[in-house]
Amino acid sequence: MSTNVAEDWQKDFGIDRQNYPNFFSRKDDLIPSLPQAHVLRHAFDLLHLDGILCAENAPLIYFKQVAEIKADEVLRLHREFWNHGGAPILVLISKDKVEIHSGMSRPVPESEVREKPPSLVTTLDRVAAGLREFLVSVESGEFFHQYARSFNPAHRVDHDLLNNLRDTREVLEENTGRNIDPNILDALLCRLVFTCYLFDRGVIKPNYLSALGLENMEHLRDVLNIKPVKDVKASLYKLFRKLGEDFNGDLFSDNLETESRQITNKHIQTLNDFFHGTDLPPPKPVHAE
Repeated sequence: MSTNVAEDWQKDFGIDRQNYPNFFSRKDDLIPSLPQAHVLRHAFDLLHLDGILCAENAPLIYFKQVAEIKADEVLRLHREFWNHGGAPILVLISKDKVEIHSGMSRPVPESEVREKPPSLVTTLDRVAAGLREFLVSVESGEFFHQYARSFNPAHRVDHDLLNNLRDTREVLEENTGRNIDPNILDALLCRLVFTCYLFDRGVIKPNYLSALGLENMEHLRDVLNIKPVKDVKASLYKLFRKLGEDFNGDLFSDNLETESRQITNKHIQTLNDFFHGTDLPPPKPVHAE
């Protein structure tokens, strides 16, 4: 991409410091006291963004320049964008056109895409007047009204996470004929989600696992994916005990030894499916005796 294109895109959108004081062109512009600063920093790192526009202390639009808009790359990028769960809009800027993608559209496999990805809201020509009108319509809310079908809150990543957590919880209970204390399953799920968050936000890094003897692993998902499955539990609870030492809190204050004896290989496989995004089978209905 030429230097001129890189310099001109903000001008084409009409973005300047006076009119858009809540626009950030790089991670270093973010001050620690800025609301959701950690979310914005993560977005810059994860998606290699060229700008973020905020409104009312929340991310509104992510901007990213690309040399060429390629279908397979768009699908990969949108999946990361959706999983990040930040701004509702991702704007991809190429030399001759601009694509607007929704953060409230679930990712789909490439094999299911026909003419265009479901996340694509609209395409704009690289014309300054149209790009400036786009920003005005987003800020006023008119854009979301006009393309309401592309911005269904039920399709946000956090909504999907809650639904999947509920289904996972039911499957876990079903795995042992519902003969396990529900509080144990709730504590285990909360602990795992919190641990995943620590890895995702870079609070704990891959060398944390190496220090526990878990080599060549970078994330909680790698621990859950250890083969054979019977070896996962020992590694998982070793990690929990270490986290309990380093992060004081109720999540790690339970009797982990007692809990681990009640967790089976079936539980581990279900948890692995959940944290790797595998669709779980719907739980079987419980009938009163």
